[in-house]
Amino acid sequence: MNRGGAVGATTLIGLGIGFFTKSFSHFVGSLFIAIGVGLLIDYIIFVFSVRKKQSSS
Repeated sequence: MNRGGAVGATTLIGLGIGFFTKSFSHFVGSLFIAIGVGLLIDYIIFVFSVRKKQSSS
């Protein structure tokens, strides 16, 4: 999975979870949480790829 794919995938998961909520604020909250988790995963992937490049050179 590439870096941008992590954010997109978690956003879609949050969108799917949001459809099962009863209020609009829970729907929006699930999207914000999903985007935040995606950005966190993106950062972790970035850090590991930088460390891998530094250790191989």
